Amino acid sequence: MPKSIRFFIHNRWNGSIAVPTPVISSSGERTDHEADLTQTLALAETWRSTGLPGAFITADLTTTYKIGAVCLVRCNLTNNGLFKIRVGNTADFSTNLYDSGWVERKRYYSDPEINIAQSSEFFPDGLPISDMQKRIQQQVIAIALPSEVTARYVRIDFDDTGNANGYMEVGYVYAGKILEPSNDLMYNWRMQREDFVRDGQATCGQYWSKSVYNKTLMTLTMAPQPESDLTSYWLLLESLVSINCEFIVSLIQRSDTLLYTTTIYGKWSQVPGNTQIAFKTYGLSMLIEEVVD
Repeated sequence: MPKSIRFFIHNRWNGSIAVPTPVISSSGERTDHEADLTQTLALAETWRSTGLPGAFITADLTTTYKIGAVCLVRCNLTNNGLFKIRVGNTADFSTNLYDSGWVERKRYYSDPEINIAQSSEFFPDGLPISDMQKRIQQQVIAIALPSEVTARYVRIDFDDTGNANGYMEVGYVYAGKILEPSNDLMYNWRMQREDFVRDGQATCGQYWSKSVYNKTLMTLTMAPQPESDLTSYWLLLESLVSINCEFIVSLIQRSDTLLYTTTIYGKWSQVPGNTQIAFKTYGLSMLIEEVVD
């Protein structure tokens, strides 16, 4: 069965499960936008470079860990901007266990592809609203390594000289393992973006809406999971993450000919319910909501 879901839940960059805490540095940082803010779960706390040329951010994990993916959340890299990810055991990255080379930041759908998507099975009722289209185009950047490597250092370089902001910005970085369950999703999973998150602001005693964001909700049930998987990683995952911690999840719609993919930074609305449906076999139902900031 093709694997349609990936969980990024074992982050070594932020130090939550790494001892001692990784050391984060960069090419330069602006006041109140230090590099180590990429370790915090609050997306409003971001790293910002002092300029565009030669911008990079790096982590010394202080010891070696298994790294299977690197993700960037709330990154202002523009469409067609370039980034490079290197993972290795030399502090100067003279040799690397993985080097992505320069990769172009692409929206999942270009504007012409958005129009083509109207005939896609994923949008049976036509295109989403224009604001939603932009959210589709601005995915979390997730790079999966061809295979896991055991490394101490991670570095992300940027080449985005046309960025109108005049600086690079990253809210959160993930560097760690990928969980791809051996038994995939059940049919009839749902992903919706009808919810609104309102950012309120008070003025003269009056409460009014300053911003409105579309928030993604994922509802899904995993295919029957063997008890060995439940005890080897599902129960640990549910205990470590619970409903208080964010994580990254990537979902691909393989029944759609366009292979629509979305990757979100979110959290469980409630801890998944583990239901025994047969001898040593369990069903897991999940509700995941995107975190917007």
